[in-house]
Amino acid sequence: MNWAIKRASCCLLVAPVRFFRNLNILTDVAYVLIKTLFSQLKYYSNIIPMPRKNRLFIDGIPHLVQLCGHNDETIFKGEEDYQYFYQCIDAAMSIYAIRLHAYSLSSKKIFLFLSAPDKECLGRFMQYIAKGYTHYFNHRHQRHGTLWDSRYNCCPVEPNAYFLLTKKYVECHCVDETPHHSFADSPEVRITPHEEYLRLGENAAQRSGAYQRFCLGMIVPAVITRIESSLVQNCLLATTPYSQSLEEKYQRNLRPRKSGRPRKHYQNPAADWEWLEKKTEYLLQQYCYKEIRMPLLERLEENATRSFSGESDELMLNHQALFRGDGTMGCLRLLSQYQNLQIGT
Repeated sequence: MNWAIKRASCCLLVAPVRFFRNLNILTDVAYVLIKTLFSQLKYYSNIIPMPRKNRLFIDGIPHLVQLCGHNDETIFKGEEDYQYFYQCIDAAMSIYAIRLHAYSLSSKKIFLFLSAPDKECLGRFMQYIAKGYTHYFNHRHQRHGTLWDSRYNCCPVEPNAYFLLTKKYVECHCVDETPHHSFADSPEVRITPHEEYLRLGENAAQRSGAYQRFCLGMIVPAVITRIESSLVQNCLLATTPYSQSLEEKYQRNLRPRKSGRPRKHYQNPAADWEWLEKKTEYLLQQYCYKEIRMPLLERLEENATRSFSGESDELMLNHQALFRGDGTMGCLRLLSQYQNLQIGT
């Protein structure tokens, strides 16, 4: 490796310098300069550059792409900016044979749902758009520097399970008050319908109506989280069997992972139950379930004491029972008042 060779050469060159100093051939000034130079070379030789992760691209399936403004700055300041960006997209699509299925242009983020012939065409397409629009935006608004926040985010999408969900995410969830986004198969001059969208109906009217009914419901928060995590981590957005089949093919992990180290587990039954309840509550909220507590009887009729004491097999209530909270206090009062209820508890 080059860094190892540099490090070894620097260590070998320090020895002659010390030898020359002992012989008083080199002056102290020259010795200090050469030693400083070698120390800097040894320092930089120890720095090993980190390789950048190769972008994941899978042939034959659509990809979701996201571009964000630098430091959440505004990307579009007027209608002219939107129109010029449309010109950049149309020109790049014709050059690199890109098929656009959905898009959303908000003031700070751009989402493009597309299919590309290969990885190089997708990279060139995004480079053409980013550079062309940045040059126009800086010249028009008298600014300089980058317009985008790092590289673009991208994730492959399984067509069968996640195409319609991702299209709905782009066209319904990632929009603002501006009308600059696609919907269904419009605008027809820019949108190319995918095979999954064409299966919604036999003609354009049936497909549009079915897609509108599909978009009436809200997107489950768990699906939104899964899409965003796959997009940021450049991972595959797909079901488990589909992901496993591609992982065997590419010999690498394709599914998003949680950040941080694995959770340490200690044997504590109370803590385990508490963690399980919190995890269950979180998952139920993610899938739009709500917790409903049934209140217990807070106060009973006085003449119902015979039922609890065993004198009668029938519980008699002559007026409406009072409810309070989730019934915990009422349950505790009943148990403390009637001892026979505590049998078997």
